[in-house]
Amino acid sequence: MNIRTTLMIVGVLGGVAAVGSTSVASTTLPYAQGFESGFSLGDPLTDVGSGTAVAVGGAEKTGAGDQGLRITNKKVTLAVDPVPQYDNVWIQVYIKPAKAGALDPDPTSVTSANASGALYITSTGQLKVFTSSGWGNVGGPTQFSGDLYYGFIIHANYATDTWDLYSTSGAYKSAMTKLVSNLAFSTLATALSSVVVESGNQADIDALAVSRGFTAVGTSDDKVAVYEHAAGATPPLQDFTLAAYASRYTSPADAKSVSGALGNDILSGLVNGDDLYVWNVNDAFAIYRVNSGAFYDPPQSPTAPDENLMYIYSNTRLMIDPANSRPQTFGFYPYVNTTVYAIGGTIQPTAAGQTESFALNGISGPRSGFTALTWPETDTFADLPIKDGPGDSPDRLTQGDRLYVAAPSTPNAYAEYWWNNAANAWYRFNGQPASGSIAPGSSMWVKRQAGIDASVTVTH
Repeated sequence: MNIRTTLMIVGVLGGVAAVGSTSVASTTLPYAQGFESGFSLGDPLTDVGSGTAVAVGGAEKTGAGDQGLRITNKKVTLAVDPVPQYDNVWIQVYIKPAKAGALDPDPTSVTSANASGALYITSTGQLKVFTSSGWGNVGGPTQFSGDLYYGFIIHANYATDTWDLYSTSGAYKSAMTKLVSNLAFSTLATALSSVVVESGNQADIDALAVSRGFTAVGTSDDKVAVYEHAAGATPPLQDFTLAAYASRYTSPADAKSVSGALGNDILSGLVNGDDLYVWNVNDAFAIYRVNSGAFYDPPQSPTAPDENLMYIYSNTRLMIDPANSRPQTFGFYPYVNTTVYAIGGTIQPTAAGQTESFALNGISGPRSGFTALTWPETDTFADLPIKDGPGDSPDRLTQGDRLYVAAPSTPNAYAEYWWNNAANAWYRFNGQPASGSIAPGSSMWVKRQAGIDASVTVTH
């Protein structure tokens, strides 16, 4: 008999941990585990069963490090703090599963008493999910027949007792596509309490991650992108590019603020002590520190409402100063594939015709006149919208204003350009017209000399 690999999500029932939860120490969110060197099973990730569970090379998902977790006749459980804040969660795992035998029945180890939902793959490649209606098919009858790793993301909403399921057979950290929406929990629950992977025959798992969610289950978002925040001693003030800049960040306007949908998606992958830097119209980076799972102004005082409404655009310069010895985590960014603005910092064809406006700082205040940007699309210097146009009031640029550009491949090597009023164009400092193209993801600094701020509108 070929005993399948089953992934289960367990909830808190009426404030009491459901069957399947254990008394071991549990984890706060976000949580991630890559099973790399030094990993060993223990709180909050424990195992039961007579078989084996060991992290080894050869069990890893390509691109996800050097080791994965190989399990045989084992149940591995991640215990999660059963707190009300975890009533909306993202769960990611990559699985190379043991599949059920052709005549094997659905697993009897999964019941409404011990799981809010579950999934497994049959020997023919049919994905099956466990809901309030019992076991049912999802996707094509042979969609998961390959002997390879499949990535799954579960978006579970315990406020509505429903979940969405995304998957990919592609590369590590590639966007996952929604398979099914609004699956009903097999039993009502209030918050996530554990994630369980169980297998009879040998199966490999990797890149297990659980993060808080903030968006509703069952929306039109048909894709979800992920951003991996590295563990350990990461150098401070790293440039940060959003995994996806979704069209849902543009309406209502506050959705693209630090306190809106965009800020919440960023927050899904951050841990207490992380600092998010956002370049603002005050000619400086505004700093938001994560404390108790929310953004605050250091040192830990609540963020002022006007600052918390700071808008983030697809070209806003963002940086992260990670907390000391932070763990590995993942952030999750749902989007609609047909209307997404940018993926990985690059404007998509679906954004054609859409406009965004942003300010170029002046020197009033007094300020330095610098504006930091991360440029999201390919532009020649002639096409770059950071220039003067007929009737601009105030003039965006004056003679000798500076532009500094660093390509993604050489992020610390800035080329310098000067604004030439007579030619109404950017020139190299040696007096030659600027040539070539600006690559998506390039870092920019604009240095203006005028006192008043100027507005720039970009049409993608």
